[in-house]
Formats: sequence, structure tokens, C-alpha cells
Amino acid sequence: MKKVLLFVGGEYHDIAANGELIRKALEASGENQISVVRDTKALRECAKYDAVALYAQDDVIADGGQRSLVNFVKEGGALLALHSANVLRRCNDFYREMLGSRFLTHGPIAEFEVFVDLPDHDIVRRVPDFKIVDELYSIERDNDVDVFASAFWHGKKAPMGYSKSFGKGNVVYLANGHDERSLTHPMFTKMMSRGLDYALGKRETGEVRCGIIGYGGAFNMGKLHGNQINASIGMRTVAVCDLDKARADEATVDFPDAEVFNSVDALLKKPDLDLCVIITPHNTHAPIALKCLRAGKSVVSEKPFCLSLKEADAMIAAARESNVTLTVYHNRRYDGDYLALKEIIASGVIGRVFKVEASFGGYGRPGPWWRSDKRISGGAFYDWGAHFMDWILNLVPEPIESVSGQFFNKLHWHHVTNEDHCEASIRFKNGVVASLQMSALNSVPVPRWRVLGTEGGVIDDRAVEGHFTVVSHRTGESVKMHIPFKQGKWDRYYPALADHLLRGEELVVKPEEARRVIGAIEYAERSAKAGKPLTIPGEGK
Repeated sequence: MKKVLLFVGGEYHDIAANGELIRKALEASGENQISVVRDTKALRECAKYDAVALYAQDDVIADGGQRSLVNFVKEGGALLALHSANVLRRCNDFYREMLGSRFLTHGPIAEFEVFVDLPDHDIVRRVPDFKIVDELYSIERDNDVDVFASAFWHGKKAPMGYSKSFGKGNVVYLANGHDERSLTHPMFTKMMSRGLDYALGKRETGEVRCGIIGYGGAFNMGKLHGNQINASIGMRTVAVCDLDKARADEATVDFPDAEVFNSVDALLKKPDLDLCVIITPHNTHAPIALKCLRAGKSVVSEKPFCLSLKEADAMIAAARESNVTLTVYHNRRYDGDYLALKEIIASGVIGRVFKVEASFGGYGRPGPWWRSDKRISGGAFYDWGAHFMDWILNLVPEPIESVSGQFFNKLHWHHVTNEDHCEASIRFKNGVVASLQMSALNSVPVPRWRVLGTEGGVIDDRAVEGHFTVVSHRTGESVKMHIPFKQGKWDRYYPALADHLLRGEELVVKPEEARRVIGAIEYAERSAKAGKPLTIPGEGK
């Protein structure tokens, strides 16, 4: 546990609130103990700490504090300087030299884009360019700083983040951070946490060596996964496995540097393998995952996670026993329409959500392949339904009280064994109700999404392509809006996984979350057979 002194002070910011937000961001990793102080005398004893974080302009720091801080860094200490820390009015030359920059001016609070200049720099590895609402600082910087992020100010690049050495110590400066909008931005909080780590001398090492299990031709998912892995800094596709020699030969062409195998057992004997990605028929996910986990390999399972709670619990237990990572490829959490829907709900424009409705499908003859074979697929809910269920459970992050289901089988499509039409109704413990419909017999339009809140609603009925229609009564009048979908970000899945595996950052798709999806699907079908609502074992624990 690193001891960090966070000094806050000044007249132009909400020091108390902002200091608390910074503290939370820096303590989120569980590796730092932050002491927030406003008394400049504390800086005279900064040598008692492993690092100092500074959110204050220099005119609130007494000369004794300046000298102590300069000596602390020069002798090997770590300094994270934020936002107004380089507003220099009465500093000595050594203090200015230590910081490496001086504030000049800033524009109004507005949205602008932060660009990553050094993608391989530890602080911004796998961090995408991002938009933020903030003051855009214009600063005068020294030549000995490494600028890893910038924005454009009056047609010129303005540094938004840099690192430098000073004596035996390290300094990191981040220009963003005026108020809650920037200090809670996920990319900026990541940069704050990593900036502190970098100043403390921590560096990312190693790489994640990945093997793809299943290289079938459907949708070219094996190639998609392999390419996304190779595009993620710190990850590499080193192996591919498929029982079909023709498909294995295709993998050799697509990934000439990867070793190709024709059996999972042979693949798992490869010593330089850290992560297995399972892209096989649904009913094989659990047995293959268990084999990989017990061999000490981390696992990404294509969705669905598995076909039953029993399988999910066995997979989670195996991952814990082997102390490896287990997750599922819920890449559609990064779909543009879903990201927009989350943002609409979080904005409060429709009030408190009490009803969520989702539907997928239409009227059409199912294809005669394994995805339509219930013994292999698990049923109609386990394909697109797994994505929708994951979306719903993230939109309503509350314990499930009960699940009800209606399953209609062999009404019309007799050539396959999947259900023709199925529905699930989920009641959450906070009173919210969600419904999901998957159908191959839906011959009249049903909105893909319909969300009702206490002050408005959202619908995606494709009336305006690429937009949600939002009606809000929040102001006392009825206001109708068309909110565009956001840009999809599928390419963020593997970088986020690399952040977890290489840096210990939070796992984006946790196996317990995937278990909830499977539980809701399985118990919807059990409810249909029982003719009554059912509770899901282990839900809410």
C-alpha cells in the first residue's frame, strides 16, 4: 500500500468536492492510501509519503512547502500534478523546473477531444482518443517533457498530459480536471490512476499470448477475434485450433505467425499460452472452458457463456481454483445504439425507469444449421437473446426477484428444434419490470426497445433510422427529441481485457454477470414449463 499526500487548494475550483473525486480515483485500485490536506505545512513533511498529488496553484503553497516538495522529487519522490498545479505566480525557479510547464490561459468550459500522441506510453497504453467537457488549458512547456496526450488550441497542439524526470524522481502532469464532468470521466480517471503509478516507477511488462479455439467459417469470427487481439497493444495471437484441417489451413494464411493445432489437448500443451478464446458451438463452451481453466489458462468464451447455471458455477469455480481470468465476449456492450440508450437513461431526461421492453426477430424460416438445433444452441434465447439479456441486466443493475417465461415451440417451423417464439418477463427487487421477446413468427413490427420512465420514454421503432425517439415531460411540457446512436466501439473489448490482465484494472465483463444472463434465460424456460414465476438460485448474492 502506497502512502500518497494529496494537497488541494486555491480559489477557482470546488476544492473540497474535487479533492474527494480525485481521492476516489486514486484509491480505486486498492493500492494507494490517500491523505487529503489543505494545510501547506503538510508539504514540509512530504518525505514521509511515497508520492504527492498536487491540485492547487502555487500561490497557496508557502515557500517552505515548495522547497520540501522540490527536494522530495529530486531525491526520488513521485509527483502527480493536476490541472491548476502549473498556475505559477510566486514560485521559485526550481519549482518551475520541477513541474516542467507554466499555465498561460484557457478557453471556456466546452467539449473537446483529447488525442493520444504516444500510444505505447504506459499512462495511455490502449487509451483511445476521447471527448471531454472541461477547460482547455494552454500551457508553456519545457523541452524535456514527454507529451503523451494533447488537444488543439487555436490551431496548435496543447499538451494535455506529459511525464518527465526530475533528479531521481518522476513527475506526471495532467491538464484536465476542472470539475466533476472531467474528474469522473472514465478515460481521465484511468489516466490519473496510471499517472500516479508511473510517477511511482511502475511500468507494464509482458504480453498476453492468446490462442483461438474454433476457426469455423460462420461470420469469420475466429479471424475477427484474432485481428482484434493483434490490434490491442500488449496482446498477440500465437495459436489457433480447429478440428477441420481446411479451416486450420485457412488460419495459417490469416495468421502466419501463429501455431496451428487440430486438438484442444495439443494446444494446451503449448507453454507460451496465457489466454484461450473459445469460438465453438454453444454446447461446447463449458466443457472446453473447464479444460482450459484447469490447465491454468485464462478464458474468453464467445456468448453465450454456457447453457446452464450448473455449467456457469463450475466454470467460475474452476477459474478461482486456478487463479485465472474468466470472461465472455459481450462485445455488444459497445454497440452504438446501446451506448446511446444508456446515456439517455443516465441523463435523467425520462425520470426513473420502471419498464424496459426489448424485442428481436421477425417472420422468417430459421436456417437448418446448429444454431437452430436446441441440443447444440440451447434454444432461441441463447443467441441474440444473450446479448439482449446482458443489455437489460446492465440497464437495470438490481437483484432479480423473479422470472416468468412463455415458450412457443413447433407452431410453424417444424424443420428445426429451436422454439418458434419465446418471451421472458423479469421483475427486479426495486419494482422495475423488463420483458424480452425473441421470435421467428413476429409478422408485425415490434419496437426493438421501449423504455418507460416517470417523466418520459424512449422508443426505437426504426421510424427515424439511426436514432432513438425520446419524449420527456421533465420541464412540465412534452418535448420530443431524436437522439442519434453513438459510434460503436467493438474494438474496445480486448484493450479493456488487456488492461485487466496486464495492469490489474477492473474486468469489464465479469463471469458473475455472465452467470446472471444464463440464469435469467434458463429460468425463463423453467418458468414456462412450471407455469409460474421462479426465483434464480444464487441471485443477488
